[in-house]
Amino acid sequence: MVDWNPTTEDQAIDRTLQRNIFSKKGMKGMSVSGMNYYACLSILSLLILTPFAVVVEGPKMWAVGWQTVLSQIGPNFV
Repeated sequence: MVDWNPTTEDQAIDRTLQRNIFSKKGMKGMSVSGMNYYACLSILSLLILTPFAVVVEGPKMWAVGWQTVLSQIGPNFV
């Protein structure tokens, strides 16, 4: 028997599938288009989960990632 441990990629795929299913169930009887509903759901998820991601990964990890972005792309990436 193989011991299977889900990777971060597997967990991300699971969350995406759950979000898709939830958005389809939530659209029944609504006048909002599917794309707008999905976009609002994605933004809301981002806003809710970002503080948890900072706590779990730690601010030092975010600072290292930010420095990597600046070194590869430069300060004018927007």
